[in-house]
Parts: sequence; C-alpha cells; structure tokens
Amino acid sequence: MREIIFATGNENKMREIREIFEGLPFVIHSLKEAGLVSDPEENGATFAENAFIKAEAVHALRPDAIVMSDDSGLSVDYLNGEPGVFSARWLGRDTSYTEKNAELIRRLEGVEGDARSARFTAAIACILPDGTLLIPGRETVLEQNMQVHLVCAEKDAERISELLGELIEVGHEEKIESEQYVSRRLVVTRPEINGKSFAQLHVSSIYNVNVTRVTRHGMDLFAARDLRLQVGDRILVTGTEKNIERFKEVVGAQVKHLDHPNVGAIFFGILIGIIAGQIPIPIPGITVPVKLGLAGGPLVVAILIGAVGYRYKINTYVSTSANLLLREVGLVLFLSSVGIQAGASFWNTITQGDGVHYVWMGFLITTVPILLVGVFARLKMKLNYFTLMGLIAGSNTDPPALAFANATAGNNAPAVGYSTVYPLAMFMRILLAQLVLSVFLG
Repeated sequence: MREIIFATGNENKMREIREIFEGLPFVIHSLKEAGLVSDPEENGATFAENAFIKAEAVHALRPDAIVMSDDSGLSVDYLNGEPGVFSARWLGRDTSYTEKNAELIRRLEGVEGDARSARFTAAIACILPDGTLLIPGRETVLEQNMQVHLVCAEKDAERISELLGELIEVGHEEKIESEQYVSRRLVVTRPEINGKSFAQLHVSSIYNVNVTRVTRHGMDLFAARDLRLQVGDRILVTGTEKNIERFKEVVGAQVKHLDHPNVGAIFFGILIGIIAGQIPIPIPGITVPVKLGLAGGPLVVAILIGAVGYRYKINTYVSTSANLLLREVGLVLFLSSVGIQAGASFWNTITQGDGVHYVWMGFLITTVPILLVGVFARLKMKLNYFTLMGLIAGSNTDPPALAFANATAGNNAPAVGYSTVYPLAMFMRILLAQLVLSVFLG
C-alpha cells in the first residue's frame, strides 16, 4: 500500500480523511504518526498557496511519500474577505472558534440581507514522490478521464467546483446512476434503532446512502461509525430518492411518534434513583454510613441509564420543548423552595450573632476558589469563556448560573462544560458534608 502523509496534527481531520480513503490502497499518516515536525510560515495570499507551502515543507522531509495538505477558512464579504487565509490565526491562535464566531457576529451587527454573505473555502495540495504538484482549482482535472460525482445542494455546486474543478454533465452512457442525488433530514423514531451504531446498520454498504451529520438536542455530532443513535436524533442523509426512502423505513422518520415524551422511563429512573439514594454506604473509619440522598441517587441512575440504557431497550426521549419546560419549571421550584426556606430567618440571621461573619466566610469560600480556577483555566488551559462559565456553574452545582450562562452564550458550550463537572461536584458535596459531620460529631 502507498503511504500518504497528510500535513496536519488535527485528529478530527485525520478521522474524516481516513473515512474518505477507506477501501483505497493507501495508508494515511498524520505528521505525528510519521514522526515529523513541520510548522512553516503560512504567508501565502491564497488558500492554495498556503496549502502548497505546507505540502512542500513536508515533502522536503519525506520526498519518498505522497504528501497532502489543506488550507481553509471563512471569508465574509462585509469584512473585506476577513478572516480569509488568516482564519486559524485571526484574533490569535489561542482564541477559540467559539470566541471568533462571537466576534464575527458582533462585527456584523446591523448588517442586513445579502450584505452578510460569506463563504467557506478549502484548498488541497498534493506533491507526488517525483515532485509533481497537484493543487485542485477551478480549471483543474485531477486525472485524465477521472470523474467526480458531486453530491451537494445546487446552490453550493459552483463554490465546490472552485475546489474540485469545472462541472460536467454526465450521460447515461457513463455508467453512473442517472437518478438525482439529494439530501434529506430524517428523524430517528423507531425504538429498535435506539443504541445502534452506524457500523451495525451498514448504512453505506446495504442502503447506499451517506450520513454526514447527526443533530442531538441542538448539538451537531460527526457521524462516526461507532456513534450510537438515539430516538429523536436528526440525521442528514445523502443519496438517491429511492435509497433514502429505503433507509427512512429503517430509522422510522415518523415525527408524530415524538409528540409525547416517554414519561414512563423518566419516572422509573427517578423512582430507582430515590431508592438508591437511601441506601447506606459504609466507609471504613466512619461510624455512620453516608447516603447519596435525593439529589445524588437520581443523578447516578440517570448517568447509568444514559450510558447503558439502550442495552435494556430503555427509551428516555424527551422533546426539546418538554425538556425546556422541565428545566424552567425545575429552576423555578428550586429557587422558590430555597427562598421560602431561607426567607423567614434571613434577616435575623444577618443582623444577629455571627450572621455577617458567616456571610463573609461563605463569600470567600465560594468566590476565591472559583476566581483562582477561572484564571488558571483561562490563561493556562486556554479554555474559552463560554465553556469556563459552564465549568464554574457545574462546580457549584448551580442551575441558575447555568441558565444565565446559556442565555448569555447562545450556544451549548456552557452546558457541555457544566455536565462534565456537575456529577463529581454533586457527589463530593453530598458525601463530604456527611463525612465532615461524622468526623467532628462522631
């Protein structure tokens, strides 16, 4: 098999490249896998020039291999083509794409209609072992008599032709299916599909369609072979009308089946969680066993159901509207209960005894660690601001803070950060509080 070195260290990009080359007699290596280090100055005026610069630098290190590289970016017409070839370095290399996108939106405030036009451009360069350079462009033919069957929206065909070459019409004599290729969004509604991966469904080999994206709870996921589908997932499928209809029968695509949330599974999980929360957990050296309680028990069960529930045919689908309703109602009930419990004695606690001292101690305990972690995460770990808001809210197990973060960000970055730390923070809060009381009072 021939070796291709792709001049990138991006693992997500490498995964997509390997899927594109799947079944072809090539082995694809990234720079790291090839044991190479290359970071040339990308000072080209076009994407193609930058792609060539990167390919040429790697070719100098490995002249015996096929070298490929790419360069891509977003060009906004109102901003005179910015960020363009500087997309990766725009606002600084350490600035996250979430922050870059937010800045683009800010600069386009007040701009209406066609004036907001933009395009994403990509260029690929390939250098063969004999030094031959291939840079696909508007007039480029990859190889004599080679035809590329393009699957895309009609409005995007011209833009993609800038990358792959001029468009040609294919007749029946070319032995290519004359059926029109289209893209459709299908919704997974069959419970039997819940937990099935794309590899298990054999989407490409049996149904001759391709799935490019999966949208789950407003988040776009890459359609990897090992990605397990869930009821309610919206998948983008390309292929002929006939083949898409065949695949549609597999996933269901009956939107009316999603009108009602599966409350049975939800309340079953809550019930099991409450029972689990009351189970005493003995800890050596502690006389009184600890419990997960009403908060920790359902949380543990929810995590387990989310991880392995599909194996037992547990469907936990909740429509987006119902999910949002549960969030808002839960938040209101939480704030109301806290206010009712604390309101009656709040003023007396503040004005009498050591109340003010407790307030200041609580302020220091909850604020100083957060500020220190936030500064470290931002400056050292290079986390973007939206994810950082979610992490801080999750570390305090603070749903109101998460609600504020989501409203401010306008995306799912805070929720992702929140979910990564919330379970651990919840467990530690529940268990450590009981351990401290047991140690000092036992």
